[in-house]
Amino acid sequence: MSGPSTAGAAAIIVCEGYHDRAFWSGLLINHAGFVAPPKGERVKDPAGMPVTGGQFGFRSVAGERYAEIVPARGVSKLLETFDIQLKRSKRLAVRHLIYNYDSDSPTSGARERLATLRDRVVNAAKGATQQVTDYDEDRLQFEVSRTGGANTLVAVCPWACDTPEGLEEGVRNGIPEKQTLERLVCAAYASAEPDRVTRTAVWLAENPARAEPRSAKSEAFSLMAKWHPVDGVERFYESLWEDERTRGPLLKLLASSEAWPAIRLLAVPSG
Repeated sequence: MSGPSTAGAAAIIVCEGYHDRAFWSGLLINHAGFVAPPKGERVKDPAGMPVTGGQFGFRSVAGERYAEIVPARGVSKLLETFDIQLKRSKRLAVRHLIYNYDSDSPTSGARERLATLRDRVVNAAKGATQQVTDYDEDRLQFEVSRTGGANTLVAVCPWACDTPEGLEEGVRNGIPEKQTLERLVCAAYASAEPDRVTRTAVWLAENPARAEPRSAKSEAFSLMAKWHPVDGVERFYESLWEDERTRGPLLKLLASSEAWPAIRLLAVPSG
């Protein structure tokens, strides 16, 4: 799938794994104005190379924008994958490089992650023609300025959200406490289907095999297994963006979260 040049309009999203990739796919197609490639057709990156190796490429409806999701295949490989994609961003003139992660704790730790990425860029730039500029802790972004090459904006994007307002205690019990993709999924699903979330939470509480402390994945996976068993986890996560009952809550939760500045970089240009 080729198309118009995407120079200066490309984005790479580095995420932890395939579930994140599925969720991002739904977001790109159903919110950010990208289209799924025709079945059996390989997308090509801005350099004309086929996108392979578990990475998903997308072009916008008019073909002028390009986005690619790169799963690191595990949190332990996330920083290494970021380093690789940072080098690639220079070669492909990628405008936005988004670093997406779960904190697996009650807080996002986003500013600490931003500082970690800055330090890696600075250390990698020794003797090279690039530097960190426009460091912004509020927007969780900084610019990688290059001499003789296109600049890249690095943005940190933590999966994190508040608990939706107005939920009864039984529903809130079905939302994981740890800041993860699964918390976001369950929180949005709770807004659309509170009874299902409550029933799943009760079942998990009564299940003697349930791990403590609470697994961040058990609630979301149980929702999928009980109410969407044909889909599988990846298809379930992507479909949340296709259903307006969950798409609206997802956008509301994300818009008030630290992930939003990065997600807005992918939006359809105005004007």
